[in-house]
Amino acid sequence: MGSNEADKPLRRIGASFEQLAAVAKPQQQPAMAAGDFSRACFNVSVLFGCLGIAFKFSLMDYVAKS
Repeated sequence: MGSNEADKPLRRIGASFEQLAAVAKPQQQPAMAAGDFSRACFNVSVLFGCLGIAFKFSLMDYVAKS
């Protein structure tokens, strides 16, 4: 049962924030769409979910604040 590298949570988080950096980097004052930032941050909640029950409260708090 092989897992695609792109499906791994840390890879998705890294790719999401690299895309945001590419948008912000060429500009003098970085600006980006809030929706793009929100989607990138959502991937962090996926990571919390993968960490198991010990991080359940952290996940709930993070999702509630995002």
